[in-house]
Amino acid sequence: AQWVPHSLTMEQKHIRMRLSQQHLERFRKNKKDFVRRFITMDETWVYHHDPESKQEAKEWCEPGTSAPKRVR
Repeated sequence: AQWVPHSLTMEQKHIRMRLSQQHLERFRKNKKDFVRRFITMDETWVYHHDPESKQEAKEWCEPGTSAPKRVR
């Protein structure tokens, strides 16, 4: 599994679409081999923090630039 941001750029969307099409093509060519090669295990622990208050959610940004878009 991979963490996917909720707000993707057009370039990120195109990359994900191209990779998905490649995976689908490989699956169609050889289903058994695809599943055997594609399924992996990952024991990475990922921690995240959900800010509880508006103050905790604030981010630094350069003068004259707008704050990053918040995704929910």
